[in-house]
Amino acid sequence: MKHILPVLLLLLSAPLASLGQLKIGYTNVEVILAYLPEQEAISNELTAYRKKLAEGQAIKEQYFQTKYTEYAERAQTENLSEAETEQMSAELQKLQADIQKAGQDLESKMARKQSELITPLLQKVQVAIEAVAQKLGYTYVLNASSAGTSVLIHGRPEDDITLKVFTQLGIPIPEELQSGE
Repeated sequence: MKHILPVLLLLLSAPLASLGQLKIGYTNVEVILAYLPEQEAISNELTAYRKKLAEGQAIKEQYFQTKYTEYAERAQTENLSEAETEQMSAELQKLQADIQKAGQDLESKMARKQSELITPLLQKVQVAIEAVAQKLGYTYVLNASSAGTSVLIHGRPEDDITLKVFTQLGIPIPEELQSGE
């Protein structure tokens, strides 16, 4: 029993001792991403991709509108049977469902494309953050997002490494962010 108590105290004190060496910094990844030179090209590529996808969607919507107009005119000028009316209604409902599915697919494709384009930038930023953290001796670096969910509620201004990450990436620090130095 005499030997267990000192070992137990040693094990419990080890994590407490390491807390004294803990250094936490933070940055805003979204701000860094917004100022990367590649961001404009990605934005242009996403806009062109959305336009291309939207053209296909517009064709489906135009076809639906044509069919709807055709059926509405037939319903007014012809004496349609109940079976014909049901068939036209079913076809319009199917076309409407196809349009809705195509709209969801469009958004899904846009999200995948955005992820595909942004992943290399995120990796580039991650490498820069790790380099700055290592240089400055930070144990952890948190994301202080200005949009979405932030993992940081409060931090000392001197622990904000965002501008240092800009420098690490070779990006000129934007004027609107320089006042924070």
